Amino acid sequence: MTIKHHDIFKVYLPKKIDENVDEFTAEMFLEEAYLWSNGSMTPDFKPNDPERNPLDVVLLPSFIYASKKLYQTETEQTEYINDRIDVEFSRMLLWIKPIYRLTEFINYHYNLYNKDKRIFLKHIKFVILPLLKKIIENESNSEDLVKEDYPAYSDVSEIIITWITEQEKSINPQNTMTSSAKFETKIKKAKNVIVNNDSNIENQGKMTWKVPKEKKTLVIVGILISVLMLIIAVVVNWDKLF
Repeated sequence: MTIKHHDIFKVYLPKKIDENVDEFTAEMFLEEAYLWSNGSMTPDFKPNDPERNPLDVVLLPSFIYASKKLYQTETEQTEYINDRIDVEFSRMLLWIKPIYRLTEFINYHYNLYNKDKRIFLKHIKFVILPLLKKIIENESNSEDLVKEDYPAYSDVSEIIITWITEQEKSINPQNTMTSSAKFETKIKKAKNVIVNNDSNIENQGKMTWKVPKEKKTLVIVGILISVLMLIIAVVVNWDKLF
C-alpha cells in the first residue's frame, strides 16, 4: 500500500500494510507497541527502518488502518494522514525540554525539506502554530487527572516566530517577507530565551521529550484501549461510538 502525505516533515512509515487486510494484525499491533514504547515493550521486533532518527515524526500503523476504514477515497485518506502527521509533529515539539531547543527539532525537518523552503515556513506559520495553540488550550481546559506539562503558548510562539523571521531573512535578504509583520505578537520577549539555529542536531544530549511517569503508564494502557476501540468502531458504526 502506498502511503501518501504532504511530505513537509521527515516521517517514519510503518511496515507495508496490505490493502486487502481487513483487521488489525498481530504484526501491526507489535509495531504499534514498539513505536509507543520506543522498543522497550517489544525488544525482539525489527522496525521498518532500524536507523530511524528519534526526531522523525512517527506515523502509527493504527493511523493507516483508520484512514483505510473510515474513508473511501484516496483524497480523504491522504487528508486524514496529513492531519495526524501535523498533530504528532506538534506534540513532539511541545514535549521538548528545555523549551528554547525546540528550534533544533524544527531545523532538523527544515534542513531535510528539499523543495521550496517558503512552503515549509508557511506550513509552520499557518498550520502548526494555530494547531499548537489549540493543543495547549485544550490541555489546560482538560479535566483529566494527569495533564501534559506543556509550556505557555506565548513562549512557544515567540520562539517559533523569531525562527521563521530569521529563515525568511536568509531566503530574501534584500526583501524580507512583509507577511511576517502581521503575525507578530504584542507579548514581550521572554527573558533568558535562547534561540540557537546553529546548534548541531546530532548533539541531543540534553534535549529530551519529558513525559510524566504517570502519563507513560497511561500511554501503555491507552494503546491497548485505543486499538481495541478502533477495531470495534470499524466493525460496528464509528459515528455511534463518538
